[in-house]
Amino acid sequence: KSDEGELHSRDSVTSHASGCSTESGYMREYEEEVLLASLLPIQAAIYAALKRYRAARKAKKKKRYRENLRKELLKSEEAYIAGLKILQNQFKRPIEELFKSKKRWNRDDLVAMFNNLDAIVTLHDNMVREMRAGEAPAVLLKYS
Repeated sequence: KSDEGELHSRDSVTSHASGCSTESGYMREYEEEVLLASLLPIQAAIYAALKRYRAARKAKKKKRYRENLRKELLKSEEAYIAGLKILQNQFKRPIEELFKSKKRWNRDDLVAMFNNLDAIVTLHDNMVREMRAGEAPAVLLKYS
């Protein structure tokens, strides 16, 4: 009998020491479930905020990329126009004057050399002016 009493008291001490009595175990599980359930909305809010942050960061990166593209396009267009204006001022106009003073040269030769140069310069000047004022893609579509 004393062995049984000793065994029973040992089990009781072990279960109390570990805190795993059946009733308290159920309470602990219930409290954990309640705690987890209360954390779900917080977790959902954190994931939603993270998703918004990532989307904003991606949009900012995309905007920066587009702005860099627009700047590069403007830079190359301006260089192209500068080259066209050199051609227009340094070559076309002096040759036109030469053609006017020398009646023996044919006007068709001048047209063949500089066909539509003035119109091209005007078109690209207008395009660059509009690109500075607005969206480059819309301007490019307009002039394409």
